[in-house]
Amino acid sequence: MTLMLVLGACAARGPDWNGMAVDPMTTSAVPVQASAQSDIYELSDSKVIREALAALPEGQSISEAIGWSNARTGSLGDIQSVEERNDEGVLCRTFTTSRETFEGVSLYYGESCRSPSGAWWMRRFEPA
Repeated sequence: MTLMLVLGACAARGPDWNGMAVDPMTTSAVPVQASAQSDIYELSDSKVIREALAALPEGQSISEAIGWSNARTGSLGDIQSVEERNDEGVLCRTFTTSRETFEGVSLYYGESCRSPSGAWWMRRFEPA
């Protein structure tokens, strides 16, 4: 019975807020290497997107989204709004794509072109 009275008195008193101290922990910015790694992932993803665009038949309109995924980075997305044009013999395709990464989902604008040798290259790939 005495034990219950002692425990009851402690519980009724409540916490001692005056005795609590502020935690002096300090935080810092994200290391620069994290953004460099993100750039490498973005470059790898742009290569996968470029290859998906290169595989499209020439001269056909694209009405459906084209899915892409990069097993190397874990990123994925849908290519949409593909528009094809021919600038002085150079075939280019402008597009928008979603890009879902571990950091979140973003929208990108881009343009991929075919060189005279037939190889495709990314002229522009940037966040919207």
